[in-house]
Amino acid sequence: MLVLACGDDRIDATKAAASIKAGLATHDDVQLATLTCPSQPYKPGDTFTCTGATVDQQPVTIDVTQRGSGNLEWALEGIPIHAAKIRSEILPKLGSGYALECPHEVTVVAVGVWTRCAIKKDGQTSHLDVKIDDLQGNESYKVEQP
Repeated sequence: MLVLACGDDRIDATKAAASIKAGLATHDDVQLATLTCPSQPYKPGDTFTCTGATVDQQPVTIDVTQRGSGNLEWALEGIPIHAAKIRSEILPKLGSGYALECPHEVTVVAVGVWTRCAIKKDGQTSHLDVKIDDLQGNESYKVEQP
């Protein structure tokens, strides 16, 4: 993603954070409550990290590269997993009657890291573990019985 911040060599940290927050909300449905970027001089090619938290207090990290004249390229560390996608794509593979309860509607996880949701059916609770396999967003899942 590219965003424009003010100034030739100094990043306007507030504007950069606001642009990144808006971009995440639009493209990845990741709603950030806070995001802080360092404000200091950067030359083209310099990199820095912005940190923050989602509205449900999950920590997030954004890697940023100064491309010159205030142009920034940024990327979220991790990939969002959407509970709605799990409900629509994975639960039907398990059969009918399952209800899904995930800690967050959108969870940002690193590639290869498992995240756990509860699945309930007929008064019994099991666990559905999901992970993002690669940067293309391919997923694996497994069901663990109690």
